[in-house]
Amino acid sequence: MSQMIYDVNAHRHALLNNPTYLARPGFIQSVGWKEENGGHTLFLHASEPDVADQHGYITQVGLVLPSRYYCGAAGSYSDKYGQPFSNAKYSFLLGRPNEFPELATDWDTSLEVANNIQLSIASGGTPTNWIVDENGSKVIRLGMKIFEKKGGNNPSGIDMTKWPVAANLRDHLAAIIPTHDARHLPLYDEHCALVPPGQIEKKLRGALAEITYKIMRYNFEKDGKIVESITAEIQQIIIKKPGKPQPPAMFSRGAKPVVFAPISTLLAAASASPASAPPASTQLAAPPSPPTLIPTVQSVPAVRIVTPEALASNNVGASPEGNSTNVSGKPSEKAHAPDDGVRSNDKPGEQTVEKTHATSDGSCDAINANGEETYWRRN
Repeated sequence: MSQMIYDVNAHRHALLNNPTYLARPGFIQSVGWKEENGGHTLFLHASEPDVADQHGYITQVGLVLPSRYYCGAAGSYSDKYGQPFSNAKYSFLLGRPNEFPELATDWDTSLEVANNIQLSIASGGTPTNWIVDENGSKVIRLGMKIFEKKGGNNPSGIDMTKWPVAANLRDHLAAIIPTHDARHLPLYDEHCALVPPGQIEKKLRGALAEITYKIMRYNFEKDGKIVESITAEIQQIIIKKPGKPQPPAMFSRGAKPVVFAPISTLLAAASASPASAPPASTQLAAPPSPPTLIPTVQSVPAVRIVTPEALASNNVGASPEGNSTNVSGKPSEKAHAPDDGVRSNDKPGEQTVEKTHATSDGSCDAINANGEETYWRRN
């Protein structure tokens, strides 16, 4: 399927007409906080007196950052935190889309609105977890639980026994299969097709995405202090422009270590005898020498005077030394073929080359002219 061309102007026009777009003028006047499930949830004020309030969903457009990116089958789960595997979450950061100036300006506006929203419910300091610092910039942290208890309203139909977790987490997964189901991350590609679980981590990384989520505010105690936390739960992700493909990591294949040949070895191989030169088929022919302009000399037959003594000696036409002579009367030198770099004991068309063989991880190892093994990695 061909990649779609992203039209930022058309997309932004649609966003500004979306009532959930955080950068839309008047958004903050249309929402408020209500108590729900032991905390507070952002709600959208009803437009009519007899209509119930609805959840105040938020839509933002940003770049999915590579740092703190946990979108594999186990999300951000780690044994060291002592949490049950059923609490595993997809989690990532959304940052400023600098590539598109109009969206970048909207991003700055949306952060100001978001900060005002969280301060409107804060009872002390600034709440944590929603707007966070990353490398000196303000970004949005988003997440969604991977598993839910059986009997929910939206069963995914996913076969938990085939959920693609790492081998060291298979026992953790088996323990929750009787009580939990896996959830689909509502991630859609640029063609609006649902992305399968096994492709989420690759597809979402680095993408420009339109994300809709809802926020909840909770208080909890930590180190004897009350901490206010606002969490953003993902409702929908639409990829608007895929991220750039990542090159394969040089050191992550693991079949054998990468060993770089010493510079001295490389220099020695480069200056070795012709026996270590590349095959003739890979050598570049030297450029032809420019022709030398030599004045043309018209050959003139030599005029010889035959004397009676020469006739008597019957030695007409022979040179005094018995050798061939040129027009100048000097002995001719024996012609030599130019040196083509092939020694007399070499067979024509053959050169001695390094012995190489490919390895299973895509690298090669070779024995150079000094008998040393060298390795390199093919990208």
